[in-house]
Amino acid sequence: MTVDDPGMDFWFRYVNAEGGAYERAGDSTLMLLPDTLQHRHDQPEDLLVTSDPDVAREDGAVLLSAGHPMLAAAAQTVLAQGDCGSVRLPRPVTRAPDTEHLLARARETFTIDHGRIDLTGGPRPGIRTVLRVSSLVTYALSADDHFQEQVECWVDVQERLALGDDAADELVGLLDIDHPERDHIEPDAECLLPALAEADREIHRRAAARRDLLAGQVSQAHRDEVDRASEYYRQIAESLARRRDTAAANKAAAYQARLESTAAERDRRLAEIDDKYRSTISVTPFRLQVIGVPALRLEVDVRRGDRRYPLELDWLLSLRSFAAVRCPGCRSVEPLVAGKAGLGCRRCQPRGLGGPRPDAPAAVSAPTASGAPTASGAPSAGGRAASTGGGAGANGQPATGGSVVVGTPENAVGSVAAGTASDRTKRAGTNGSSVLVPTSAGSSGRPLDRAAAGEAGRGASPPPVARAKIVQVGSKLVPALWERVARGDRSVRRLFAPASPADALFRVCGPIGPRYAIGVSPTSHLDTVSTSVGRAVRGTDSWILDGMVNCTDRRTYRFQMCWHFDQGRPLIDEIGPFASAYWPRLPDSSYSRHTHGQVFQSPPVSITGAEVLRHDPVADVFVSRTVRLQGIPIALRCLAAWWRLEQSTDLLAAHRADVVAAGMDRIIRYRAGGRHQFAEVASDYGVDERELRETSSVLQRRLHLTAARPW
Repeated sequence: MTVDDPGMDFWFRYVNAEGGAYERAGDSTLMLLPDTLQHRHDQPEDLLVTSDPDVAREDGAVLLSAGHPMLAAAAQTVLAQGDCGSVRLPRPVTRAPDTEHLLARARETFTIDHGRIDLTGGPRPGIRTVLRVSSLVTYALSADDHFQEQVECWVDVQERLALGDDAADELVGLLDIDHPERDHIEPDAECLLPALAEADREIHRRAAARRDLLAGQVSQAHRDEVDRASEYYRQIAESLARRRDTAAANKAAAYQARLESTAAERDRRLAEIDDKYRSTISVTPFRLQVIGVPALRLEVDVRRGDRRYPLELDWLLSLRSFAAVRCPGCRSVEPLVAGKAGLGCRRCQPRGLGGPRPDAPAAVSAPTASGAPTASGAPSAGGRAASTGGGAGANGQPATGGSVVVGTPENAVGSVAAGTASDRTKRAGTNGSSVLVPTSAGSSGRPLDRAAAGEAGRGASPPPVARAKIVQVGSKLVPALWERVARGDRSVRRLFAPASPADALFRVCGPIGPRYAIGVSPTSHLDTVSTSVGRAVRGTDSWILDGMVNCTDRRTYRFQMCWHFDQGRPLIDEIGPFASAYWPRLPDSSYSRHTHGQVFQSPPVSITGAEVLRHDPVADVFVSRTVRLQGIPIALRCLAAWWRLEQSTDLLAAHRADVVAAGMDRIIRYRAGGRHQFAEVASDYGVDERELRETSSVLQRRLHLTAARPW
């Protein structure tokens, strides 16, 4: 039976596991409780339960909802008992892939620099062990704000790597299938302990990142309370100081003593407030399962010339993919390199044996065929290196300018892998033989040798802009953005240009808004960010940067960032999920919905954002309806354009909010490359076409949109 209420669903599964039974009876459910549950919860054998308050009042059924004592007691019982065991998943009934297919997938999955994968043996049947660990995490954000969540981690025992959410969902659906070999599994305790330690670290890392994200939502209340207390004691101190200065000599000492007492009381009160808002986490493990996943084992050789390095790969039949492989030398997850002395990664390869020199300038490379960017200085598999003037790799993909680690306690937030991106690009710019000289404001420029560039700089206007400088600015801006987003830091607004879609995103969603703008799942956390070289938008003063955000759900979210310089300071105008788009154009909504479905869901609105929308009916239509119709990028451009209008009260007095929103939608989409008819837009919003035409005409005259300012 399908149950929508999570509390009822948990109760039904709990009763069923204890040997009870239940049957639907209209709007309620009749349950037969076994003796153990009757004594444990002090209930009769026949129990009528419901999640509808009206049914509970009329039929006398027990209203099972969040916070009910029976649900709380059942949850405590389940947590105390735990869920431990081992199970072997069934082999798929479909035909296993042939050897040629497996070899092709292996070469596609594992991009090994200077090496080629050749099959030497197999495939033969095998079992890959996976560890499933679940914990109940309690977040205490303040004395009044407490949350509980289940955090689950699936870890490959052999390589001690966490699986993604998609893989976990696939495996969960196979756990309840009964088959003859279900219990035929013998876990290796020696390998389980390191994997269990890795799962524990991963759960604590996710919990810490989640705590920091939640704490950002109450940080404003913390600051407000500190400000109120500080202001209160400041006023008292000023009053006492004035009285002391005008009092007689015999009373001045008393006022001075009261001043010192007030200062001590203020410090004590501020310490109490800080303690009240000190966030903590408590982790209670309750599930430990060892799961055997059927696999096909391949024996391969990684060849570099006459050299051969043996390797074993496991094709997971249930997931239709290969299990991840760590570096055989240092056990890192860096891309593998077939060196002259052995198989390893760039981190552990000696100089001159396949890895780059530590002092070599970083080369910009295109992403690999799998979509992940190669390490700096590595040739891309299946693509050409990016040109120095274009800022894009093969097939229009962004050229990587660096990889930053964000949002993880183990790795410092904002640090750049193997040196900061600005350092690498600075070395590339100073050691190179050409610089970029813009031919006009915002043009992409042309490479010149240094002598010619010097002559052009003395006689041309504006002065030359070195490409390394542009790369450095973009590389610094991206870590600054995602570092603050990962922490939920409200100071991220300082990076956003006023009256821009990025600023509108902050006003609605708060500091974590950029996550929703690129479609990051609410349950995942930021891990690393890869950035491209900044490139200019012809005819404007804007610059474009493409990149990819890797998250803890093992997914990659691509993004495009538009920014400009304001008195030498870079400010972000827009953040969207459409990397390599020809800004300001955006893909059609039908294509976008297929590739970026997450950005067509209304994002969570912050407390201040809800207050803004409550007083602005047009903005509320953009967030509630335009997002679902056109996606978050168009809705944010509409919000930025709407809030830029100085006088809008007459529009709302003459037209309904949804008519104004529909008119703004059509105008903004036209500048984004859309050619939508009035009848189509009127049908989407359910408004009169004639009134929509009238409103659109007024909006067009007031907004003065151009290619350089599409909102």
